[in-house]
Parts: sequence; structure tokens; C-alpha cells
Amino acid sequence: MIRSGFKALVCMLAVLVAGARASGQAQTAAVPVKVTEKWVFVWNKAVGDEQWDKTAALIERIAKAGYTTAFLSDGMVYKPDIASDMESQKRVQRLIKACREQNLKVVMASASSPLAYDPTLAEGMPVVDAPFVVKDGKVVPGELEMSVDNPSFETAGKDGVPERWFMEFAPKAFAVDNQGAFDGKTCIRMTDIKGVVPEDACVITQTIKVKKHRYYHMTAQIKTKDFENPGSVMFGPTVGPPGDRYGLNHNIFDVAKTQDWKKYEIIFDTMDREEIDLHLGAWGAGKGTIWFDDVRIEPGGLVNLIRRDSLPLRVTSDDGSVTYEEGKDFSAVHDEKTGHVGPLGNFNRWHEAPVISIVEGGKIRPGQTLRLSYYHSVMTYDWGVMHCLNEPKTREIAQQQLHLIHTLFGPDGYFMPYDEMRFQGWDRGCQQSNKTPGQALAEDVKFHTAAIRKEGPGKPIYVWNDMFDPNHNAGKAKHYYLVKGNDPWWGSWEGLDKDVIIINWMSEAAARRKSLEFFAGRGNKQILAGFYDAPIENIVPWLEDASHVEGVQGVMYTTWADDFSKLEAWMGKVMEASAK
Repeated sequence: MIRSGFKALVCMLAVLVAGARASGQAQTAAVPVKVTEKWVFVWNKAVGDEQWDKTAALIERIAKAGYTTAFLSDGMVYKPDIASDMESQKRVQRLIKACREQNLKVVMASASSPLAYDPTLAEGMPVVDAPFVVKDGKVVPGELEMSVDNPSFETAGKDGVPERWFMEFAPKAFAVDNQGAFDGKTCIRMTDIKGVVPEDACVITQTIKVKKHRYYHMTAQIKTKDFENPGSVMFGPTVGPPGDRYGLNHNIFDVAKTQDWKKYEIIFDTMDREEIDLHLGAWGAGKGTIWFDDVRIEPGGLVNLIRRDSLPLRVTSDDGSVTYEEGKDFSAVHDEKTGHVGPLGNFNRWHEAPVISIVEGGKIRPGQTLRLSYYHSVMTYDWGVMHCLNEPKTREIAQQQLHLIHTLFGPDGYFMPYDEMRFQGWDRGCQQSNKTPGQALAEDVKFHTAAIRKEGPGKPIYVWNDMFDPNHNAGKAKHYYLVKGNDPWWGSWEGLDKDVIIINWMSEAAARRKSLEFFAGRGNKQILAGFYDAPIENIVPWLEDASHVEGVQGVMYTTWADDFSKLEAWMGKVMEASAK
């Protein structure tokens, strides 16, 4: 099961390429999988009294359906104040007690994001020598160094496409609309995209020259009418040639099937690129109509600024000859909303920028152009802010969390928290480590494995497959989201002990058997993470492939939609297939 995301054009899910197999793998004759491990992924069920009856009934159903293990995932377990929060402790302990009364083993994550303890540990994206100016005693972003030409599509071009834009896919579905524009007299319209090209895509593009390591906030207006697949909407920059293109932003756009004009925004960093392709359109669209208008851009400024010792802020004169001092020449700089939007460790993409004032008597003068270098956080989709693997404090927090989980809850096994790590390798700590992201991850998983063995000797250790799988997110896929470098996670499996049990969610037909064989060749036992809110029959061919591989010992009913309606039917299908 590949989780939902931005696909096709930006090549974000090109992780299914075949990787090199581990040496010593042997083909085995088909032997039905002996399903001894029967898991259920249970998340956010450590509830209060008013919801407890539903949770208790679910736990009873899980046991009656023949499952053996509950993988309990609940954010309150990893709260910084969990050691003193007796109410949260009681809720989690009641959930664990209910599982054990039904003879279910309990597995919990060994740690969660350290950002809930310290948001400044977020992986940072560098901004280098961005122009700022002194205006009315404040230091504000300077002149925009890039721009979108013909942003409201008012100037006509050739073949019915606005000037400076070009049509990349499905021109028959595209038109300039002279009625009902949001800004000016025209907008662009895409109608009945499905079936026009094999990918059901309609996209217009503008190529724009940019400076390296610049940070931008971009918005566009979108309107729809009976647009069948609003999740197919794409808006933002990509880079690279066809076949090796990847996106600089990863958003989920909350677009309705039918809506009036509504503003949408993205945040992106140019990273090490000097040219981008700005796309507007839809990929994988259905029938119906979507309109775009009024594309705007502004500097990202200091929004989501990260401050820690390893990520310095540098302010210089325009020519770089003078470096100014914080507190003497300009006021202290801090974005109070970085990681503080709601509960500690929560981020958003955009908010009002922090203000920098010049200090009276300092060296900075009114009207002066300054150059600022700093780091900001990056969010992929609506949740993905990564911590820096090379920041030592992250391991201190992980050990603290592990000790509390072991002491307060005593689970029967531990699940290491590595999954879909979509941003890494850019900040100063990563650069100074001289390690690839894959090497940093290999080192980190060794640390976590050793820490768990020390805290809970003899207890089994589990991990998702994807970040250690050359047939999945650790493959030769060139680019992986916003992680630095080509094939960034390659080699991460070198830190994975053969006694760690793999929870494998690579169910795609093109790669699942190679994935299973890879870990079997390394000596790792495996559990198939299935269901994923899809037809229950999907587990059957996967179990057939697993029957050719040694060490597959079970399955996990995995739902991200909190859908437990098929618990019994899915397990029935598993047992039926494994008996053949």
C-alpha cells in the first residue's frame, strides 16, 4: 500500500524500483505462510470515560476475531509531561489492561518525535544571503528576486495559452475563460480532464529563473464545479528534466468538488536550484471543471525560523564585508510560532513573520540593504516536520521517552519510529557530519536498537520496512521528496540488526516479493501490514508471494481511516488464503 501523496509528474513515489538483493538469498518452494502473529494497529484509543465503552468493545472484538497483538499508538504517551500527568497515565494503562485481559500482547513505539519536547530540533532548510532592507526601523524582506509573469493570465499568447505559460498536457481540456475571473478579466479553465491523456492530466507551466537557497510564499485562487477528483489538484514548483522531475513543495489542498474562488498557499525553498517550473493543473483528474487565477509570490522572510546553536543566524552588509551583532545592532530574533501552533511541537506553513528592529546606536542604518542567512523548518503535507538526525539532543530525548514508556507502561515489544522521512540532510548539523541521510539513519537505528535492548532486555523490536528497503523508500529512486542528494536513504539497512522484525507495508505487486526476499536474505522475520482501508481481497496475492519467502510470520490489520468494520472479514480472508 503506497500512502496518498503528490504523484506522477513530480516522481515523488518513484520508490518502487528494484534494489540490489542481499547476498545469500535463496528461492524457496511455496509454503503457505504460518500466520502466528495477528496484529491490529490501534491508534488514539486511550480515551476518557465517555468514549471508553466503544474502545472496550473494539478490544473485545479484536480478541474474538483471533488477533494476538495490539500495536497501540497514542500521542499522549509521548507528552513531555507524561511522568506527572496522572490522568493520561491512567487512560493508557486502562487501555493496556483491557488488551491483556483479552490475552492480547501490547506493542508500543519506543519513542516519538522529539519536537514535542524541543521544536528547535527540527531539520532546517538553509537560506543564504537573502536580501532584506531597513524600513521604518525594521528589517524586512527586500526586493523580490523572482516573479511570475502574467500571473492573472491577462495577456494572450499563442494557441490559446496565456503568454509566458506553456501547455504541457491535455490542451483539449484547457481554455482561457473571459467570464467570472477572480482578478482582472481572464482566468484559466480546465474541463473534463479524465480520458484526455492516459494520466488524466492537464497542466500549464511557467519556467522561472531563481536564486539558490531562497525561501518563498506563493498563493493562487482556485474555483471548481462538479470537479470529481479534487485531490488531484497540483500547484507549485518542480525542478529537473522530464523523467527526473521532483517537487519543491508537498501540500494537501482542501479543494471541494464545487466551490467559489478560494485562496491556496504553498511554501517552498529553491534549495540548490537556479530554475523552477511552476505548475498549475491537475493530475489523475476526473470530470468537471476547475479554474485558476491570481498567482502571487512574496519572500518567506523569517517565518518558521529555527534557532539553535548549530543553526546560526547571520546578518551582514550587502557586500558581506560587515557582520552585525544580535542585541547590539539589531534586536533578538525569534519566531514564537515555530513549533508552537497549538500543542508544543506543532507547526504550520505560514503565519505573520517575526519582527526585527534595528538598535539605536548600532551600526545598521535606515534604508540599508542587508543579507541574512538562517534556517527555517519545512512541512511536507500537513504533518511532516522532521527532526535532525545529527542533532545529539534528539537521542537524549529518545532515551528519556523510552525509559518512561518502559517504566510507566511496560509493553511486550517496542516499535522503532522510522517511517516516510521526507526531509533531511540540509541543515548545518547534517552537512558537518559528512554522512549521507542513509548513513545517518543507519547510525541512528543502531542507537535505538541498543537503547531498547538495554531498557527492556529480551523484548522484541519492530520497525516499518520502508526506510530500510531498497525496493521502497531507501531505493535507487534518485530523489525522495525534499531529502538532500540522489538515492538519499540508500544503505540505511546497514544499521538494521537481523533480529529486528520488519513490519512490511510494501504490497505493490511490482516490488513486494523483492522486498520480502531482501529482508529474508538478511535474516529478518517479517509481518505484513495489510488492509490499509482497501478491499480485503488485496491480502491474498501478497500472501501468495510471501509463501515463497522464509520468515514471514504474520499480518497486521492497518487502518488509517479508523475503520475497524472489516476486522473479522479481513482475518477470515487471511486464514483462508494461508491455508491453501
